[in-house]
Amino acid sequence: MTPCYKDWSALRALLPLLAEALTPESELELLIVNDHPWGALPEPLDQAGFERIRVLQLTRNLGHQRAIAMGLSYLAGEEPGAVLVMDADGEDRPEDAARMVKAARDHGSDVLVFAQRTRRSESLLFRLGYFFYRSLYGMLTGNSIRMGNFSVIPGPLLSRVAALPEIWTHYAAGIQRVGAPYIHIPTRRGKRLDGSSSMNTTALVTHGLSAVSVHSDRVGVRLLLVSQVFIAIVLCLMLTVVGVKFFTTLAIPGWATSAFGLTLILLTQLIITSFFFVFFVLGSRTHQSFVPARDFQHYLAEVLIWKEPGS
Repeated sequence: MTPCYKDWSALRALLPLLAEALTPESELELLIVNDHPWGALPEPLDQAGFERIRVLQLTRNLGHQRAIAMGLSYLAGEEPGAVLVMDADGEDRPEDAARMVKAARDHGSDVLVFAQRTRRSESLLFRLGYFFYRSLYGMLTGNSIRMGNFSVIPGPLLSRVAALPEIWTHYAAGIQRVGAPYIHIPTRRGKRLDGSSSMNTTALVTHGLSAVSVHSDRVGVRLLLVSQVFIAIVLCLMLTVVGVKFFTTLAIPGWATSAFGLTLILLTQLIITSFFFVFFVLGSRTHQSFVPARDFQHYLAEVLIWKEPGS
């Protein structure tokens, strides 16, 4: 299953490599989630080695993560075998896909398999941004994330994964959030087979913030605790100002009033911030979530059949 946003030429180049890597051990079907439903479709793909090829046409562009959730939700209703989730551009390497499928088979039907990047091929600026994202994610959530979308979901777990509201926001972070069992397989990121990436700075930042937002309740509690620490520090400063004013001869005329006023303003702001985080956490507990397996039909326009078994 692969989301595709105008990467048809890269996908056409990827399929022969993927079929060669996987066909000897598996009967393959391909589900493409077209995340650019406004553009013209290419000629139907008819790659040898794939028994069935289908395309989910969405009602609108949903973004990479929600396109994945759409594909998983659609497949969950069919009870398929293991589902390999990978990008259409070739950066997820077919040889690594074969290793991950084998690992999923070896570990049984109760463990998900994710690719862990050991070496990245992007620019230095991207790698610096990725390092900052991972650091921020770890600081705010208390978890380390080294995985992306490249994964294998055993068939028996698919319906449970598709029912997770968290994957509608961020697939990998959602799996981590609910504590689903998974293992890592070390992989290297490949190079695009054709074309250029459509990801821009805005999309990348949104992607990172989406991963953090999956843990919104935990992030809210952590920020609330940090604000309490700052409140304690400000109270200590206020007491220090009062002590210097009334119990020493060090205070300059007018100094204590200004210092106390500034710390009082800061204390008021921190208390308001604390209340914000309290209500933020409470609100997130009562929010009605979008459940992909239940609600995905709202964004499904049609299903195109490009190849059927026996054709």
